[in-house]
Amino acid sequence: MSFDFSSLFWIFIAIMVLQPLFTGRWYTVRRAQAIRAIEKKPMMTFVKPIPDMVTKETLPQIKLDLTFAPADFKPVFTVKQ
Repeated sequence: MSFDFSSLFWIFIAIMVLQPLFTGRWYTVRRAQAIRAIEKKPMMTFVKPIPDMVTKETLPQIKLDLTFAPADFKPVFTVKQ
């Protein structure tokens, strides 16, 4: 597969189209952290993806309450017609 001017043009267009999505997500996270700081609520100081490989050794280090619902959580489903 070779890259010519046409391919680079379309890659450039795709980056321009997707750029607002990436920056929007970044500013949403920063705004949420600023609001939590103003309200004197605990802030997320550990923001990164959960490790790819979860083993018996790494499981105690993972904060499961950040990735799973609490144990007593019961979802409520309603159907409106």
